[in-house]
Amino acid sequence: MYARMSDLAQKVTLKLGQSWEASGADQTAGSDWIYRVQVGAYTNRENAEKKLRQISATGTDCFVTDMQGGYYRVQCGAYTIRGNAERKAAELKNMGFDAIIKEYKL
Repeated sequence: MYARMSDLAQKVTLKLGQSWEASGADQTAGSDWIYRVQVGAYTNRENAEKKLRQISATGTDCFVTDMQGGYYRVQCGAYTIRGNAERKAAELKNMGFDAIIKEYKL
């Protein structure tokens, strides 16, 4: 099941116009990675702004990215330690939001 989820995540990431790079426990503070928690990706900016308002109502600071690969992304945080991003994603999931971690090579 996890291999299938990884394959699906890779396809979605590539479809969204992001690069797919391997991740792992060795990516810690000081590595060249940043982690953001993503709670939505929309082709319509109004829909992204609506999600942003829903998240903001919980007191969570998030933002809408400029269109990339045809999507506006609603993302929260910019973490250099993956575990911090994982904790934020879990917090958002506990509030009822879908959340995934996006990795960016600096």
